[in-house]
Amino acid sequence: MINYRPRHPVWYSSTPEFSYDCILKTTKQKLELLADEHVLLMFERAERRGISQCSNRYAKANNKYTGKKFNKNKNPVILQYLDINNLYGSAMCKHLPHSGF
Repeated sequence: MINYRPRHPVWYSSTPEFSYDCILKTTKQKLELLADEHVLLMFERAERRGISQCSNRYAKANNKYTGKKFNKNKNPVILQYLDINNLYGSAMCKHLPHSGF
C-alpha cells in the first residue's frame, strides 16, 4: 500500500491531476500498488480514444407500454438508448478502483 502526499501545485501538468492527489490525501485512501506486469499492460492497452459505440442488432421490448404485444408470462424488458456526449465527465462521477487488481 502507498500513501499519497500531494506535491507542490507547480509540478502538476493539469488541475485534475492535482485535485486527484488532494482527494487521496483528504480521504486518506490507501492505494494498492500494481505488482503484476500483466495487469499494468492490461490498463495501458485498455486506453481508447475516438468514437465509442455499443449496440445490438436486435432487441425486443416486453413491458406495459408495448400495448397488445405485452406478454405477462415473460419477464418485462425495457429498452434504453443513451446518447452520451460527455464521457469524460460521466467517468469522473464514478468511483475509481483502489485495490483488488
